[in-house]
Amino acid sequence: MVEIACMKVFHRTRAGKQVQEHGFRDGSGSYMLAGITLTGVFFSDVPVDANEGAKGRDLLTFEVPDHIFEEFKIVEEDEEFRDSKRYREACIPADILNQCRPLEMFEDDDEE
Repeated sequence: MVEIACMKVFHRTRAGKQVQEHGFRDGSGSYMLAGITLTGVFFSDVPVDANEGAKGRDLLTFEVPDHIFEEFKIVEEDEEFRDSKRYREACIPADILNQCRPLEMFEDDDEE
């Protein structure tokens, strides 16, 4: 049996219970990336909050195969900005994510 390397990823949302019950839905937008439209669900390799643009009280954690995160990772063009970020992020299509189950959901009273 071949073991697939996985990584823990995080998604902050206002709709954690709905995601757990009904799955993710793709969102589309430029998300502060000039000239690019992304479709999917944003995940990071560490928990992020409103300071990084992630809104919501619910923090979902998942395990996804490393190759999925790599395939959909967001690479900043500005090398200086890219090197200063404390996290990596990916925009993964909902249909792929909905094949995974959330490991845990946390509620953060400090977030909106």
